[in-house]
Amino acid sequence: MKMIIPCLFRHLIGVFLLTLLLPSVQAQPSSRGKVIQITWSNSLSGDFSFRQQWRYPEGIYRNQFGQLCCDGLCPDGVSHMRDTTGKIYPEHLQEYYQLIDTTHQFYSIQSTTNSYEFSQTHFAKATYRPTKNIIHCYTLTNVATHSSLHLAILPMGCKANIQLQSIKPNIGSQTFACINGQIHIDKPLWKAGVLKATFDFQFYNHLAPKTPLYWKGKIFTRIVSID
Repeated sequence: MKMIIPCLFRHLIGVFLLTLLLPSVQAQPSSRGKVIQITWSNSLSGDFSFRQQWRYPEGIYRNQFGQLCCDGLCPDGVSHMRDTTGKIYPEHLQEYYQLIDTTHQFYSIQSTTNSYEFSQTHFAKATYRPTKNIIHCYTLTNVATHSSLHLAILPMGCKANIQLQSIKPNIGSQTFACINGQIHIDKPLWKAGVLKATFDFQFYNHLAPKTPLYWKGKIFTRIVSID
């Protein structure tokens, strides 16, 4: 018994010293992300005047003759309707505008982010799946923006992530999970089928752990029910 106690004591001392010598290991945030609690408001304040702004669909511009034309993203069968200067022949005007989309697209998001390959986005869509009781909101990408914010609004809260479809082959597709943040949603408009929200999220950046990502802003968009 006298020999066992000193041996046990030396063993415990050795374990203690070993823990001091080993480098500390920090737990990495879960790739599944954190569920953010939703703050519901009876009348969400803030400047949402951005939703009065609009632009034509991507690839539509006004030429030197004052005509709306498509550039690069033209549907089949319209190339012969313009002359060498780009002017639409008068006899083809009606047919031309039946083939290209010149509707006014009103802004539905105003936001800032330090995400990768992001220029700007002005549009967000929200869909509701009754079978899953989930509302999914996501921002649209374009030729200069390859990062998209995705929100899953659940009965228990909101999950957010950034999805990157990089044009760089060595990066490819990446998903950045939300690790912290807040979201406020207007409850009366929510019940009326409109998502009006302010948000401020932080994301774990596994590509550069010392540089966390953020995405914050405002959303105002109609919720579309899909099966």
